Parts: sequence; structure tokens; C-alpha cells
Amino acid sequence: MAKRMWRISQPPVETEGKRGMFDLAYGTQSEKQKLDLWFPEEGEEPFPLILSIHGGGFIACDKRNGEMIKPMLAGLKKGYAVAGINYRLSDECCFPEQIRDIRRCIRFIRAHAQELRIDPERMVLWGGSAGGYLALMGALCENEELFDTPDDENRKVSARVAGCVAWYPLVDVSSAEQELKINSVLHRFTEGPSTDVSEEYEEALPVLESDEFPFYEAKDGIKPRLLGAYDGTGREKLADAKQYLHPDMPPVFIQHGSRDEIVPVQQSIQFALRAEEICGKGRVSLEIIPEAIHSSVLFETSENIEKVLAFIEKIMHY
Repeated sequence: MAKRMWRISQPPVETEGKRGMFDLAYGTQSEKQKLDLWFPEEGEEPFPLILSIHGGGFIACDKRNGEMIKPMLAGLKKGYAVAGINYRLSDECCFPEQIRDIRRCIRFIRAHAQELRIDPERMVLWGGSAGGYLALMGALCENEELFDTPDDENRKVSARVAGCVAWYPLVDVSSAEQELKINSVLHRFTEGPSTDVSEEYEEALPVLESDEFPFYEAKDGIKPRLLGAYDGTGREKLADAKQYLHPDMPPVFIQHGSRDEIVPVQQSIQFALRAEEICGKGRVSLEIIPEAIHSSVLFETSENIEKVLAFIEKIMHY
């Protein structure tokens, strides 16, 4: 078996000389509660907005990491503003605080839309991995009491968004370990090594063979990072994004790699199937990219970025 792989971290994107507003505070509880707002060179104000939510397993990364924000910045050429946001990580808090930060940021942007030059009714969330999970939760949970922010001065402002793009999102942390185990057997006996190979990949942390476990359930694994005190209490189902699907949810576009050894592809499949039961066909669109590993370069081809931006343009009613 091969080691689990993911994308090498890229240098941060420079802000000097760029059009925008950077390190704006949307909350007061942490230095992490800040956002960058990038403006396009052309386009009519108020700008529609792509809100980028970085991944990093709830423990790492930043709103300016190149591999996290560059795909979204392609929207600048289409006349979109792009916001990159930070949120509190597992060294500061655990579920449900990460989702509260996303809601707090959405409300801040909507409350200050005029001065930020943003159209609050045309805001789309876009994230990958842990960021994909937070994008889904931000799109689904505008009215969920569990994620209320009573200390937020903008708490009465709507947290609704127009749509969501989720790349290889975590959906249900309680089922992910078993799904990875199943996939490791399937890959071993039916598919062989992945053909998705690039110099831009490195061994994922913790360094393990793709058939070595525990991964999510390990002491320092993704499950305890996300859930903290919720882990092992039977309440982890509260973190399952499928629990918050509802008929009035905004459109969602999910892309996931078939050979993802970090977040199993079943996560997105189960989400899309459940959404079809609740909302009917078309509210959630799912595309599985053959052979793609976690954070694969295949997601960032010019053709795929154009496909994602076409989805965004459609739901923005252009």
C-alpha cells in the first residue's frame, strides 16, 4: 500500500499593492476572527462575493495560504469580490464554535455590505476539506439554534447565503473511519495504486499507509480536533452536516475525488443522496473526479475552475 498523500502547502498570497481591505475583524473573541476582502479590477458595485473558507483539519492553515485561496481568486477576473476568512482552530475551541465563526462572519459582511461594497444577496461560500465542511454548515444552518451567537452585535442580521461550493468536504466525522477502512480494501483488491501523481504532493500527516488505522479516531486525529468535549459522548451526530438539510436550503455543488484517502468519497455521496430525498433532484449537484486524491491538482485545472465559476454565475442569476 502507498502512503496517504495531499497537496504541499504553498506560500501565502501577497496583499501589498492589491485592491482590497485586509485583516478586518469580524469578531472580538480571537485574533483569528479576521477576513481579507479582495476587489476585482473591473465590474459594477456592489460586487457579488465568493467567501473562501480554508481547510487544514481544524488545526492548521490560514486564509492566505496559496493552495487555499488561489482557486477562489480566479473569481476576481469574473467581477467577483473574494473574501478569505480565518476562524478559530482546535487549539482555541471545538465544535460548534467553528460554525459560529462562519455565521458571525457572514452576518458581519451582510451588516456592513454597503461600506464593504458587497451585494449581500449574492454571496457564495467555497471551501475544501475542513473548509468544505464549514461551507456546507454555513449554507445549511442559518436558523439553527445550536450555532447562535448571542454575543454578536449583528445577531439579528440574516446569515443566509446564495449557494455553496464544497470540495472533498467532511460531512459526518462519526462514519469517516469505517468508510476509509472499506475504501482501503477496495483499492487494494480492485483498483491498484492511484494514477493521480504530482510533484506538488507530499505525505499527509500523520504519515501512515492508506490501510493503517486509526486515522480519524486516533488521539490526535480529526475527530477529536473537531469535536473536543463532544467526542465520545454520543452527541457527535450534532456535527453531521446531513442533519441540517432542509427543503429551503441554497444550491450546493460538491466535487470529490474517487481516490481520496483523507476524506472518503462516501461522505459526499451520502450527503447528495440524502439531499435528493429532502429537496428533490438538482439542489445538490455532485461530481466525482476519477482517480483524484485529497486536495488534488485536478480540482484546480483551468477547465474545472471555469466549471465551478459557471455554477456560481448560474445561482447568482447572471
